Amino acid sequence: MFQETAAAPIRFPSTANLNINSSDRLQQNNNITNASSADFTITKQGNILSGYFTRFGVCELVLDWFIPNVNALYNHNKISVSFNGSAFQEFKFDDGFYTVESLMNKLVSDLNDFFSGAGFFIDGTTGNHNLQATAAFTIGDTPLARSLSFKIDDDDTINNFLFPNLLINELQYLDFTCSNLTYQQGLKDADTSAVVRDVLYRWHFAWDSPPQLDGLGYPILQGYTPFLARRYLNYPKQIRWDTQQPIGQLAFQVFNSDGQIVRYTGDSLNVLSAIGSDGFEWSMNILVSEQ
Repeated sequence: MFQETAAAPIRFPSTANLNINSSDRLQQNNNITNASSADFTITKQGNILSGYFTRFGVCELVLDWFIPNVNALYNHNKISVSFNGSAFQEFKFDDGFYTVESLMNKLVSDLNDFFSGAGFFIDGTTGNHNLQATAAFTIGDTPLARSLSFKIDDDDTINNFLFPNLLINELQYLDFTCSNLTYQQGLKDADTSAVVRDVLYRWHFAWDSPPQLDGLGYPILQGYTPFLARRYLNYPKQIRWDTQQPIGQLAFQVFNSDGQIVRYTGDSLNVLSAIGSDGFEWSMNILVSEQ
């Protein structure tokens, strides 16, 4: 027989929000050297956060993105073409946001303007197209040509682009870091890449649902257009914290998939205003818990 016992009261742990906005860096004494949204420090006269807490968890991240997926800074803006045995001609594209359809239409127009009588055109079925001409042509090896999945150095009257991905290789994902928050992390992060660091959150450039298709039937991936997107994490990573330590200054860095701090200084789209942004802004909500 079971003996009845009195129920024990349960008190859920207290929580608080640590709200972060990259634009707050601009309030730091108008320090122009602190202008990058990918590398800045927030310092206040007092502690940013004090009290009894043992855990951090990023539960929400909002990314306002306007770095063009075709741009000169990342050498992702050129295609070289040889037509009918001619020398290679380099075709440059202005910094901008391109779908596969819009980029290929621009390339065909430029090719036909330069090579008289070449008759370049796009043929194929939805999501399975090729570039054709009246005589053999060759696509040279450039980052943008590889992104379009062209056959490189293939001399033929037809060249398929079956699996294009116009995201810049270095910008396949972003790692948001703050060593001031993760240096006490007991269970360290791991990574299959050569560069390993503790991160608050890794943002992958991918929509949560199947993307829309352009006129040629290729997906319009996240980053082909400017976007403002929100990620909410129901089960965030839990970061341990020593209750004896307050939070003083916070230094944030955002790294690209090559392990470098994200940079973009172009302004051909007039998207970079007087705030000195590097092409994106972000905000983050960190849940602080006493347990």
